[in-house]
Amino acid sequence: ITVYDTDTIDDITQKLVRNELIHYPGLFKLYANFAVDDGDIKPGIWDLNTKYDYHALVKMMSPSSSRDVVKVTIPEGYSCRQIFALLQENKVCTVQDIESYAASGELNDYWFLDGVARGDRYCLEGFLFPDTYEFYQNDTPKSVLNKMLSNFDHRFDEQMRGKIQTLNNHLTDLMRRDGKTQDYIDSHLFTVRDVVNVASMIEKETASAEEGYTIASVIYNRLCSKLYPCLEIDATIQYALAERKEILSNADKGVLSPYNTYTNVGLTPGPISNPGIAAIKAA
Repeated sequence: ITVYDTDTIDDITQKLVRNELIHYPGLFKLYANFAVDDGDIKPGIWDLNTKYDYHALVKMMSPSSSRDVVKVTIPEGYSCRQIFALLQENKVCTVQDIESYAASGELNDYWFLDGVARGDRYCLEGFLFPDTYEFYQNDTPKSVLNKMLSNFDHRFDEQMRGKIQTLNNHLTDLMRRDGKTQDYIDSHLFTVRDVVNVASMIEKETASAEEGYTIASVIYNRLCSKLYPCLEIDATIQYALAERKEILSNADKGVLSPYNTYTNVGLTPGPISNPGIAAIKAA
């Protein structure tokens, strides 16, 4: 966008809106009134990215910013551990800092984190959406995490939220056919985290987008059947192990972990990866 010397904050805000860089002009102006000093936004032709937050937009319209921007691609199916290592490799922030902030730092109020217990360094597993991002080098963990969580919020739209109820109707039918009581059914209906949990398994088990729907069907049929009390998914064992293995041994399949779906009934305590949109749709 082009910012002229005569532009007011109202003019600049409208240019950001027209170019779909911001969606809430009132909030941006409120931020600018509190956080932007006179002269922070300079006249000029500025290249901006739609994924920038308000702070980044202001900084990138100011020649005073000396931090480099780095592009980082987070592959589908990466775990939090892998994502944090990748961020450190690209000098975005250290593993130690982002693990600490993920566990207990203040985040924006996201509906999908309702009921997610904080405290563990990987408690955001499943919700750090795989994508290509632009981060500042030496960025804050708060900014980095909120950017990925905001992307999940954007991708998991209202239409997809509505499909959770459709899924629960389907699971209710499956459980009734299996003779489950209404109390049991009511206590086993899916939340968004359960959907992401299944999607994380699909992401690690599938070789193609089409195959994801078949794997989802197998998982749901097993969850609702007396014949298959355990899901028996190898990817959950891999998540429980300290090191990933090409082939799992019988000893591996007996590992003592709540993520062992060979020995524990039902879903794992949480997602085992951060799934992409195809796996989430399949789930």
